[in-house]
Amino acid sequence: MPTTLDRSHESTSRMRRLRAPLAVLAATLMAVTAACAPTTTPTNPTPVDPADASARSVRIYQLPKAVEVTWQADEDITSFEVQWRTGAMPTWGTQTVTGRSTTITDLTTLAMYQYRVRATPTPELANPVWSATVSSRYYEATLPVISINTNDQPILDKENYVAATYSLDPNGSDVAAFSGAVEIRGRGNTTWDLPKKPYRLKLANKAALMGMPSNRHWALLANYADRSQIRTTVGQTLASMTSIDWSPRSQLVEVVLNGVYQGPYQLIEHRRIDKDRINIDEMSSSDNSGEALTGGYVFEIDFRGDDQALRTSRGAKVTVSDPEPFTPEQQAYAQSVLQRFEDALFSPNFADPETGYRAYVDMDSLIDSYLVAEFTMQVDFFYTSTFFYKKRGDEKFYFGPMWDFDVSVAPVTVGVEEITWPANMPWVRNPSITFNRDGGGKWIGRLFEDPTFVQAVHDRWQELKEPFGAYVQGMAAMQAPLNSAIKADSVRWDRGELGTYHRASQMQGWMNQRWNWMNSTM
Repeated sequence: MPTTLDRSHESTSRMRRLRAPLAVLAATLMAVTAACAPTTTPTNPTPVDPADASARSVRIYQLPKAVEVTWQADEDITSFEVQWRTGAMPTWGTQTVTGRSTTITDLTTLAMYQYRVRATPTPELANPVWSATVSSRYYEATLPVISINTNDQPILDKENYVAATYSLDPNGSDVAAFSGAVEIRGRGNTTWDLPKKPYRLKLANKAALMGMPSNRHWALLANYADRSQIRTTVGQTLASMTSIDWSPRSQLVEVVLNGVYQGPYQLIEHRRIDKDRINIDEMSSSDNSGEALTGGYVFEIDFRGDDQALRTSRGAKVTVSDPEPFTPEQQAYAQSVLQRFEDALFSPNFADPETGYRAYVDMDSLIDSYLVAEFTMQVDFFYTSTFFYKKRGDEKFYFGPMWDFDVSVAPVTVGVEEITWPANMPWVRNPSITFNRDGGGKWIGRLFEDPTFVQAVHDRWQELKEPFGAYVQGMAAMQAPLNSAIKADSVRWDRGELGTYHRASQMQGWMNQRWNWMNSTM
């Protein structure tokens, strides 16, 4: 059953320490009471003791517009009374049921209900006892619903998949239903330490979910830091308007895990090498020489830099997302091309178009990634979650796909603190914020020492400003279909009253100010 989760009381500093300490909120979903084994009916049954006649292990499973109540009982009891009520109900609602489960509809969303079950009274059993009363809050979903059942096996970490079944209920929308086998595990960095967990999904078979191209690999973003639930949609849509080859598609859903409502999530395409995603050659462990060794590679700038991360001579920390794992030859090659780019970037002739850094990077995708990150004030750019890739037989790095917009577009939530950054200030190109960061901060700082790069950024803004500005004008309307799910999310995770930072209208106002400032400075 859903329980109240502890709130974090941590806040973070407002600038440089933004991402890593997103208020690590220690809380875990409480396990649902395990089902008791059914008893065996004796060959010659004796009269039933009323004290033994109640149902056991009553459980409540959330459905899109109802709840399912299940229980266990002795095999010789076939008829049951099921009752439910809230504090506002003067009497119990009652159903008489044959079997071990029933569905109850017409409940009031966000209300806390009590449920109990007993054997139906008979002449032989005039007053059977009720089961223990079970309390559960009811959440009526308004978005498509993804239900995942792991048979109560906990999802403990980000490394080990848990076998499960999966179903997608359109819930009145025009998307197609889907069900099948799936494996699920945790995902994310700071977000994994928050109460509402993000997940990776690996379907048993490819499927085109909610109109998106068919694939086995998907992610469920919890968006715990983004109570508006639209920041990722905004960021990815802006990125899709640029020259970046692929921006992950996504859809908003509500998730039920083992019968327990989890709130709104974002079903999104996971970063994978695929013809419909990062469309480059996928390497194997035998690609260790010649042209095969040159690609494809997917890199991530990540300040965390685990043991497998590559480190350049100037401290940039870059992980290799693909191939994973890599061979010693692939690791050495990846390290060499990263260092080659960095050496060219910091060379005396770094701005030379033939011998400088431009020989090793696709300028269009780099500039477009920068402009999206600058416009949205994306916290992570050139710090973590900044992806680029290298094609086979191609000397250049291509930037994208863009990722992690949950802390962007002020006002934002950092821990339990609401922060509104001024819209009229540089962000990615602000030395106090980015240039000295671990990760790739020194790279972006050096780029802005090249007048040709600066002019190219300004010229590209003139091309993007109109479509960007037009998109911003529709932001406020995006949230209306999500309001019920946003309210349910706040109640589910005991986050108190919704603050101003979830309102798309306020975000839109800030983005308009941001657009005006960028237009005036470029």
